[in-house]
Amino acid sequence: MPANGWTENQRSAWHAAWKAWVDAARDVQAAISDYAVEQGCARRQVEADVKEAAIHPRPTT
Repeated sequence: MPANGWTENQRSAWHAAWKAWVDAARDVQAAISDYAVEQGCARRQVEADVKEAAIHPRPTT
């Protein structure tokens, strides 16, 4: 095992997961911006609404 404690497979898996997270975050930010423009609302408000919905989802019926 290397001095840092990670094998090449572990390092590769971590890098792939990190890249996927960064790509997903970029896509979400772009979608929020696009939606705000389409709806004519403030981007900050759309982002706040998305965060609120993620933290406190409404029950589905």
